[in-house]
Amino acid sequence: RVTAVADNREFKIDMPRVKVGAVSGKSIIARRHADASLAVQQPLSTPETIRHSSGRSYQVSHRVTLRCAIDDAAETFSEVFYVVEDLSDYDAIMRRNPGTG
Repeated sequence: RVTAVADNREFKIDMPRVKVGAVSGKSIIARRHADASLAVQQPLSTPETIRHSSGRSYQVSHRVTLRCAIDDAAETFSEVFYVVEDLSDYDAIMRRNPGTG
């Protein structure tokens, strides 16, 4: 379970269905959660394709930066998420080492 908040916001979003360990090296988030966070969605200079380890590919054209906590931990970290239209089974998929570099 991950909770996240956008900078300068107090409204937390709850994402109970998050997978950690994506091999793509990038974290992705369902548009509905990115929108709910009220974070500024930054457009990418060119759209990208992110391929998940399951073989599914996602087209992304925006990203958001959120302050996250895993399992209600007191320590938080900043994570860049690439926004996808639909993740179906997940709220977000986080890269293997979220919160680092």
